[in-house]
Amino acid sequence: MGMLLARGEPTGGGILILAFHNGTNPRTIERGVGPDGTSALLVSPQPAADSTVLSQYWQRRRHSDPDLWVIELDSPFAERFAAEAILAG
Repeated sequence: MGMLLARGEPTGGGILILAFHNGTNPRTIERGVGPDGTSALLVSPQPAADSTVLSQYWQRRRHSDPDLWVIELDSPFAERFAAEAILAG
């Protein structure tokens, strides 16, 4: 299940995925630079305290980067989906 929370710039906006598993264990996933200098998925190391904290986080990010796309996914395969969608793009 997924939902678009914020629409960014169609050709150049970054993508921030808010990943849940059965409504719990909220994490962020986005494209970044890995230790070897290549594109990599950056997954938050710990789940957010709750969905309110996560909501405040993405809204702050959106305020500083209005081109950012924000997508919420509730799936046990959110990280795999992100890898296929973000890194392939």
